[in-house]
Amino acid sequence: MKWSSLTMFIVALLGLVFAAILSRLLTPKEFGVVAIAFVLQRFGQFIGDLGVGQALVQKPELSGEDIQAGFTSSVGLGLLATVAVWLLAPLAGAYYDMPDLPVVFRVYAAAYMLTAMVVISTSLLRRQLNFRPLLIGEVASLVIGHGLFGLGAAYLGFGALSLAISALVQALVQMIILYAFTRHSLRLTFRPESYRTLYAFATRVTIINFLEFVSSSLDTLMLARLYPQAELGIYKRAYNTVGIPALAFATSLTRVLAPSFSSIQSESERLRRAHHSALVALLIVMSCVAGGIFVAAPEVVAVLLGSQFAGAVILVKTFGLLVPFMVASNLAGVLAEATAQLRIKTHIQAV
Repeated sequence: MKWSSLTMFIVALLGLVFAAILSRLLTPKEFGVVAIAFVLQRFGQFIGDLGVGQALVQKPELSGEDIQAGFTSSVGLGLLATVAVWLLAPLAGAYYDMPDLPVVFRVYAAAYMLTAMVVISTSLLRRQLNFRPLLIGEVASLVIGHGLFGLGAAYLGFGALSLAISALVQALVQMIILYAFTRHSLRLTFRPESYRTLYAFATRVTIINFLEFVSSSLDTLMLARLYPQAELGIYKRAYNTVGIPALAFATSLTRVLAPSFSSIQSESERLRRAHHSALVALLIVMSCVAGGIFVAAPEVVAVLLGSQFAGAVILVKTFGLLVPFMVASNLAGVLAEATAQLRIKTHIQAV
């Protein structure tokens, strides 16, 4: 918990500083292109994982062959996603009438193969509750990828492409650092038996992840068709200003709680007490944060986004009120995954 919380605070602080600088280097219209490109990039990452990383964390007993199967699966799916995105990028640009979208989309896609290796290393470290390497990887990738390459590219006039360059460098730095700590096998395996147990859990996680992806992306996909790029850019900057730090806080807790809950999944009373304590603490803290965001929304926008995003104040207030619910639902999902009770989570996401 110490290392995970420290990671959250450092990443959130650096993220806010970098976001404040970036908001003064890019226009709302350029952020509109990034918003769509980022949704499409997340879809590619979803294909490249398909729940394998979560399966490696949850599986009670993990063998070397399980790791090889997870790595083979991630690399193969990452390659498939890269090819698909490269071919479909021009269609996405034409559909949303964004000439700059295809090249941004393709640079994002170049990171899929790197992300595939990051998923395996991250899952193994989480399973071991070894979060110090994750702190090093996340902070180093953020400083080098976003702080140096991303902001540097934006300053040099690369526009929306600067964030795609940032994502590519971040994935490369994380892959190198995390693999150095895990040194897992890079052998490929194609034995069907190696995948049967792994995908029994991963398939159900995939359905949930897809529903979560759709529910979290529908607003961006619809707004991109209904409103100008600048309006979409303002909307997404308002959401990211509130949502990303809140989800970073939630993730810092849940990525520790997921393997912890999994380790006591057979002790129902102990698990119930642990979940209840975490839920109450989260709701108290995040409700205070939500109130602060609502009151200070004008100042938040002025400092973090700048004058060209003045119209985002009402959006920041609205998103601020959602913060406790975002975090609480995240914890509920972790409990469901840790105990392999995925049918409940599937029903909730579908509704």
